[in-house]
Amino acid sequence: NIVQMVTDTIVGHTIRNRVRPFFLTEAGKLEEREQAKGMMKAVEGIFHENGIYGDLGLWVAQAGYLWDGGLVKVVPDYERNWVQFQRVYPWEWLIPEREGAHGEPWQGFHVYPMDRHELLSAYADDPAHVKAIEDADAVPREFTGGDEQGGTVSDMVLVVEGYHRATTFVDIDDPKCWGIDGGAFDPKVDPGHDGKRVVMIRDHVLAEEPWPLDDLPVAEFFPARDPSDYWSRGVAETLAGAQMRIDEYQTRIAEILHRHAVPRLILWKAAKLKKAAVNNDLASYLESAVPPGQAAMYLQPNAVPSELLNELQKTVEWAFAQYGLNAMSLYGEKP
Repeated sequence: NIVQMVTDTIVGHTIRNRVRPFFLTEAGKLEEREQAKGMMKAVEGIFHENGIYGDLGLWVAQAGYLWDGGLVKVVPDYERNWVQFQRVYPWEWLIPEREGAHGEPWQGFHVYPMDRHELLSAYADDPAHVKAIEDADAVPREFTGGDEQGGTVSDMVLVVEGYHRATTFVDIDDPKCWGIDGGAFDPKVDPGHDGKRVVMIRDHVLAEEPWPLDDLPVAEFFPARDPSDYWSRGVAETLAGAQMRIDEYQTRIAEILHRHAVPRLILWKAAKLKKAAVNNDLASYLESAVPPGQAAMYLQPNAVPSELLNELQKTVEWAFAQYGLNAMSLYGEKP
């Protein structure tokens, strides 16, 4: 499996280098430089807390190399004054095709399954929200990862979280741009920009608030970005032709071995050898009515053609070269 071998190798090379944020100053004073160091340590702490240097970072690298990209949604938790990271599958993050062709979309929609009871607890104060959540259908089959329906194992519903980033300059230090007036969120406050975040279930809006940032809340890992699209090209997409050719060669080799690589013993009837006497005993005595050299003969099977084995090896090496790998880097062998 070339796709798996290449993916595991380059993922290991990638996560070996820890991603670190750097806050730099321009001719800053000592106090400003110390503040920059503190900001860097704070972000590193958030990365540690959310698993960027652990399982989440490993998953992002694997998703980026295997599929269309590795995505992480950065969710602000206002109540706990913290930031949470949530992994996002590429098929859960929907981007308008026209905007995605330019690489920097203005809006994006996160479509994901969520436990119905968890959603009810989050919006239990509004009867209209509760009724909409209770009446929502279970998650479709393609979102469950199996053949069972969404409500068979866990009662999941489909949530759509849409974002539109601000297209004009916004002073994010101004509380009104967040819809906050007097220290509390007020939906009647004019934020002064067109950025917005909306949470929906079917055609019912659960939450709506301003989004003053000029970025979408999804961090992207695109190791081989498509020049004409928003997404990246995965290892499976790049090496699909080589993998199919390797599978074809391996199938042909297996068929040759199955047909020819079988020991066959030819006995001359005139020798009058008993077939039962030809066994795996350590020592046995055979009686032949003809000279032993004429009584039996082994049929030598035809070997797999060397050209076929060479072509298989060339295809494997070509697949490794696509990502700058060789046998030494792939298996970690020392020269």
